[in-house]
Parts: sequence; C-alpha cells; structure tokens
Amino acid sequence: MSEQTQTVDETMPVITPVMEEKPKNIHQKMLEVMRQIQYLKKDDTVAFKSTSYKGLSEEKVTSTVRQAFLELGMVMYPIKQDSHRVGNLTTVNVTYRIANTDSDDYVDVVSTGEGADTQDKAAGKAMTYAYKYALLRTFAIPSGEDTDKIHSAQLDKEIKEATSKAHATLNGLMNTFISLRPSGTKEQLYNTLKVTAQTEDIQLLNGAIAKMNDFIKVANKEESA
Repeated sequence: MSEQTQTVDETMPVITPVMEEKPKNIHQKMLEVMRQIQYLKKDDTVAFKSTSYKGLSEEKVTSTVRQAFLELGMVMYPIKQDSHRVGNLTTVNVTYRIANTDSDDYVDVVSTGEGADTQDKAAGKAMTYAYKYALLRTFAIPSGEDTDKIHSAQLDKEIKEATSKAHATLNGLMNTFISLRPSGTKEQLYNTLKVTAQTEDIQLLNGAIAKMNDFIKVANKEESA
C-alpha cells in the first residue's frame, strides 16, 4: 500500500472569525456621555428685579445631552413626581429613569426644582429646573461660576418682603375692624381667617386680607344703618 501525502494550499486565505462587540451597559454609556460633553458655556442672561446674571439655558443642556443620547441609544423620562406650593414658590421632586435601549438595564436619578410665579407657571418652571439639573449633576457637566445663589438670595428677599408687607396690611385691617366691633379680638380673627402671625404662605395671607376687607364693608354698613 502506497502512502498518500496531503498538502495544504498556501494560496487559500486565512479567515479570522469576527467577534461581535458586546453591547455597552448603562453605566458605560453614561461614562461615554461624560466623555462627549466636557463643558457647557453659559448662553443666557437671567433678569430678576434688579439682579441680572449669566446662566445656562435648559434648551442648550437638553439639546446637547439629547444628541449624545441619540448616538449612544439612551432615553430619559420621569417615573415619579410630587410637588408642593408655599405662596408663589412651587417645589417639585422628580425621579428620572435613564434607560439603555440596547438592553434592559437602567439607572434612576432624583432631582429637585423650584419655580416662582404668581399665576400657574410655577410648576412648569420648577420641572424645567429639575430636569436641567438632573442632567448637569448626573453627568457632572461644568458650566463655570455658580450664579444660582444670586437668584435664590434675591428670591428669598422678595418673598420675605412680600410676607412682611401682607402681615402689616392684615394687622391694620384687624385694628380697623376691632374699632368697629370692639367685642372682637385679633385671636378670634386669626382663628376665623385660618392664619397666624407667623404664616408665610402669601396666598393664604392675601386671602385673609380679602376676607378682612369684606368684614369691614359689612361692619361699616351696619354702623351706617
């Protein structure tokens, strides 16, 4: 029996198997967002009464982070929210979920925002603030000198001044009413109006002032009858 020799054709190409890249998890994608967005320059001027300062707009933050989310396959949406209002100031606490569209993993982050408005825009302002700072803080995006404290200090001052003025007005109206109805006392009036000398809710105080004006009108009519 003759031996058969098997040879290898050296002209045939060597095929190297291609390894599929493992999808990034949510933490790896969040790190990539941080790599992509190193810094955001303030692009807005915020004016409040006599105070004016440079700020970073929600539009710039959202549009910049949105582009990174689209490239990396990420989404962010609120899953829980509660709010409360004191005077003109509304505070919202929001839990946002940052999810990975390539898998089922996600991260939940919590943010708080405050907004001041005499009408119905305070909640919207607070939600915008909460969303912007959720993005800035979660992805550690710097924007330069922190000037938010200027706005906060000015707002606190305005609220205290408005509250003090409302208490002075209410106290004057009570004195007027008691002069018309000597049997009445301030303690009784506070109980009727459901406020105290320490109430800080400007809406409650304004409501009490309106009621006192009505009480005085009735008392004056009775005096002239």
